Parts: sequence; C-alpha cells; structure tokens
Amino acid sequence: MIQIREKNDSENWDNILSSFYKSLTSPLDGMWDELIHSHGQLWGIYNEDQLIGYCSKDGDGNLINFFLEEKYSNFKTELFKRTLFMLETRQAIVSTNNPDFLVVSLDRSKKMNVHSYLFENEKEVEINKPVAAEGLDFGLATDSDLNNLIDFCQNNVAADSNWLKGYLERLIERKEIHFLKNGENIIGSCEIRESLSQTDFADLGVIVDSTFQRKGIGSWLIAKAKEIALANGKTPICSCEYANLGSRKMIENAGFSSNNMVLKISF
Repeated sequence: MIQIREKNDSENWDNILSSFYKSLTSPLDGMWDELIHSHGQLWGIYNEDQLIGYCSKDGDGNLINFFLEEKYSNFKTELFKRTLFMLETRQAIVSTNNPDFLVVSLDRSKKMNVHSYLFENEKEVEINKPVAAEGLDFGLATDSDLNNLIDFCQNNVAADSNWLKGYLERLIERKEIHFLKNGENIIGSCEIRESLSQTDFADLGVIVDSTFQRKGIGSWLIAKAKEIALANGKTPICSCEYANLGSRKMIENAGFSSNNMVLKISF
C-alpha cells in the first residue's frame, strides 16, 4: 500500500534526491533548491516501507516539489491528487525544468502566472568597467567586511537581519562574495554560490546600491561573477523575479538567456 507521511529526520534520502536531480532537464535554481530541501516541510511517498518519491511544502502553504520514481509513474496522477489533499494546498510553485511536477500541476491547473525567470549561460561577452565604477576597488569579502556588508544589504534589499548575518557569514567563509567599494562604502556586491547538491554549477547574485543603479555596474558585476565561476570550473546560472525588468536586462547583457521559468499554479 502506498502511503504519504512526513519525513523522519533520521532517514537517508540520498538515493531519492539523486534520482530527482537526474530527472531535471536543466539545473535547479539554488534558492529554490535550498527552499525545497532545507526549509520546506518534506513528506515521503512510500510503497510499504520503500521510499519511492517525496514532496515539499513551503511556509506559505505552496507545494514546491513533487517527485516519484519513474517505475511508479502510473500512480503519479492519483498520488498528486492525494498529496494536494493531505498537505491541504491549492497552489504550487514549479519550475519548467522539473517536467514530472510540471505535467501533473498543469493537468489540474485553474490559473497560472510566471513567478521568475531561470537563466543559463549562453555566450561569452566582454563588458568594460563602466565609467561609474572607475577608480573603485573590486575584491573578495573577508570577515572584517561582515558588518559593512550587512548594512549594505539591509539598505538595498528586504531581508531579515538575523537570517542575513548567517547567510553572509557563510558566503564569506566559503569565499563566495565579492564587492565593489569606494573607500569604506560598498557600491555593489556579487555572489558566486557553488552548489552542494549540483556540484557542477554555481548560482550568481548581484546587488547594486540604489544610487548607482542603471549605470552599467550590475551587468559588469554579474559578468565578473560569471568569469570567477568559469575559472573555478563551475557552470554559472542565475534567476530573477518576473517583475524585476532591470535585473532581467542586466543578466541578459552578461550573456545569459532564459530557457526556463518558475510558475505559480492554482488548482
């Protein structure tokens, strides 16, 4: 009998997760990967005591992943219906590069909106340092830069301060964040987050001080991040929200193209 029950922390899910990543048509965005597997509420799908699939729900009640081993695909439609009932959700957030989850979601969809764009590196481009960045220093962030980086991020993005501190400490420790400075003032930052689950890839992210936006600094920073990722033997990927036209243009200017997107689907 097939059952769906909440994940036990003592269970080893390495095999099922490996199967899931292999089922994707392109890499899973790092932010969504972390949300699904580290912060989401995970439920296992079992045939007797054998783990044959899983699903995940976020804190807002959205279903954010559904996966079933291929040999059990004939149960997919019925198990997806049961998952929606058991997890008490009527919405899903699904990437188009996750075909199994996408198909069962579209089959039951009543409304759909684009949530985010997913980008892959398409071509090499050369972006000269913009005039607004001339004379500014670009370098790797160290422990002594932590407080300055926290202030910079809080001034330019909406983020919880406690979460932000831990997040930036991890980036600094792993040497995954660089910045552009004018003296002690941070003008922009770029992240090159090497994936722990998809080890061939690195997620890129850029923040530019609001007073220096639309001056070409963002495109230059993401091009620098791409250069660092490639030098480290990683394939760069990135994403941006649907409504953020400035970020989309910045990313495309650096040689990326969006072949997939994240959809929000209502049932």
